[in-house]
Amino acid sequence: MGQGRQAVRQLAWKTVAFCGVSVLSVMAGLSAPAKAQAQESGAATSSVEEVVVTARRREERLQEVPVAVTAVSGEQLEVRSVRGVSDLSSFTPNLRLSTETRGSSISAVNLRGSSAVNLTIANDPAVGIYFDEVPTGRSAGALLGTVQDMQSVQVLRGNQGTLFGRNNTGGAILLTPNRPNLEQIEGRASVTGGNYHLAEGSIVLSVPIVEGMIAARASFQKTKRDEIGRSLFNGFKFGTRDRESGRVALRFQPSADLTADLTYDFTRTDESTVPTRRQAPTLVLPAGARYYDTLTNAIPLGKFKSNGVSLRTQWDISEHAALKVITGYRQMDFLNSQDVDGSPVVAIDSAQAGRQHQFTGEINLSGDALQGVLPFVDHIDYVMGAFYFNEQGRDNSSTPPAVVNGVITDLTAGRTQYAAGNNSSIAAYGQVEAHFTERTSAWVGVRYTSDRRKLDVSGTNNRVCSLAGNPPGCLLKGDREFNYGSWSVGVRHALSDNIHAYARIANGQKAGGLDDTPTSIEAFEPEVLTDYEVGLKADWFDRALRTNIALFHAKIKDVQRSALLIDANNVPYTSISNAADGKIDGFELEADWRVVDGLLLGGSAGYVKATYGNYIAPGPRNLTGTQFPGTPRWSYSVYADYTMKFGEAGEASARLDYGWKDTVYFRDALDKLAAQDSVGLLNARLTYRPGEMAKLQPEIAIWAKNLTNTQYNVAALVSGGSTIFWRNDEPRTYGVTLSVRY
Repeated sequence: MGQGRQAVRQLAWKTVAFCGVSVLSVMAGLSAPAKAQAQESGAATSSVEEVVVTARRREERLQEVPVAVTAVSGEQLEVRSVRGVSDLSSFTPNLRLSTETRGSSISAVNLRGSSAVNLTIANDPAVGIYFDEVPTGRSAGALLGTVQDMQSVQVLRGNQGTLFGRNNTGGAILLTPNRPNLEQIEGRASVTGGNYHLAEGSIVLSVPIVEGMIAARASFQKTKRDEIGRSLFNGFKFGTRDRESGRVALRFQPSADLTADLTYDFTRTDESTVPTRRQAPTLVLPAGARYYDTLTNAIPLGKFKSNGVSLRTQWDISEHAALKVITGYRQMDFLNSQDVDGSPVVAIDSAQAGRQHQFTGEINLSGDALQGVLPFVDHIDYVMGAFYFNEQGRDNSSTPPAVVNGVITDLTAGRTQYAAGNNSSIAAYGQVEAHFTERTSAWVGVRYTSDRRKLDVSGTNNRVCSLAGNPPGCLLKGDREFNYGSWSVGVRHALSDNIHAYARIANGQKAGGLDDTPTSIEAFEPEVLTDYEVGLKADWFDRALRTNIALFHAKIKDVQRSALLIDANNVPYTSISNAADGKIDGFELEADWRVVDGLLLGGSAGYVKATYGNYIAPGPRNLTGTQFPGTPRWSYSVYADYTMKFGEAGEASARLDYGWKDTVYFRDALDKLAAQDSVGLLNARLTYRPGEMAKLQPEIAIWAKNLTNTQYNVAALVSGGSTIFWRNDEPRTYGVTLSVRY
């Protein structure tokens, strides 16, 4: 353990030293001219960019909102070389996003130690993902969608229930697309080429149809990449990429106080994903095998299709009130196939297929009232709403019989399981904030939720019903309703115009659900999380330096956990239950420093200690006091960004980003073999913008991701005495992007 800490310290110091040397080199060669230019023009050193967020369902300055938020604009997404939602985890404190063992189109999100247990139709995620204020019911495919043409991406940390449609105990990720421009034509086109024969193209066009009243915006992106590995058994290629996504949006604004946005989006992937690698016991590969090479007998496939339509209407009733109505429909299909054991033998091959469609409706009223009416209260702000959600879907999985040298050795492996779910949720929420003075306010929020879960399950072994007791129609049915309330209270105070402090307490629930066993369908109760948080958001030195700090403590009751069990026929299955209580302690720091005009330094740091109370897991395994799986204890990121202007010749910028995460236990902290040691990833980008040419703004960027070619695992499965790892699918990649804006 001491050696591990020492290694972490050494890596941290090396990273700081590396960035320090880089920054000093840049400053030595470039800061003097920059300062001279500033002195000649009489201008002061630039401040850190102002950020506006919608973390509380209305527009507010990031520095004033009493919520821990990481907010990134569309321009910053491009500068940071963010190509998908999964890239957010490299610079967001205490956030980890990755693929899941069920396949590449299934995404796992862990924020402050909160995560989904089993990403199926029967279990809700702890972290909500919202596209244009419409929640995605399932996390399948959520990480694959491109972030092209986004206005902003916001990561809200901590309980988010009294202001949003869904009750998310871990936090929420808000994706807000760019809107059609009612006044003028806008456009952007780009092409990218890189190693592994990467080819990508994207186009965005916004056109006013009736100037000032109706406009349309369309975007499309296509990405292809060749393989990064092969099967040494049969030559199959792995890690290919074939993705496309797009949006069409229509904005209608018949008057200044009424706006309607209609948006359609789609995503499609069809690729051979990176196969697994078995260790403990290790599957020996031939000499000279590369990191992504394997002996698998089949191509792991990841197919995914998703599309949705939403209508978002806002009516500004008056200067003090606004009514918003949001409706959305989404559907998705996915197919994942994989050779789980990564061997030439048909032993643990599997396939998962799923389909889901959902409808959501929300009405939201917000504003301010009672100006000067109440004693000791200047006015109140309020948000109240009602929310409806319904989804229907199925999750199917199959495993062929085990075959060795053409001979079937295990008939029980030839299993097929079908699960069909119908979930609905109705909720009402509201939050009122009383402003006692211009600097001090306090709020209270409440929410009531009624969830209904229905699940039908059937299973066969080689076409023979595998459910115990052989129920009629080989079908088990479950039906359960959960009703619960949530709340939040808090206070905030502005110590000065540039220093804001807050404290909050929030209680919320991750919905309960239904889980199937070989003999029955059992219910598990909601996971209840109460978190306490204090934060300080400050701008220093004429807003040249920004520091945002949050400290939090959380208590969890009825922690939902999944365990691998064995049935009476010696067939493994997973079971979800309320395992134990737990607690979470941690902090987050984000900083940005505009050293001189053009030079920006910054980074983030996070610590989360998420541990069980008294917990004896199946095995038996005493996990009392151990860290939650999927939760790195430490994480940090640093960056340096410098822009130099050349007058009419344009400008050039250079950017370095480094993100590091501590050890992750994929199963539990006692299983050291099913873990990934600390990982650090370095990205770089050089950009040149030659200046406007006939209303066109060209740009050329040279970029690299995972510059050090770090190799690591993103998930693991322990079964039958073997540990099986899923590799990362992003080796060192580099390329050139040419783009033009209008």
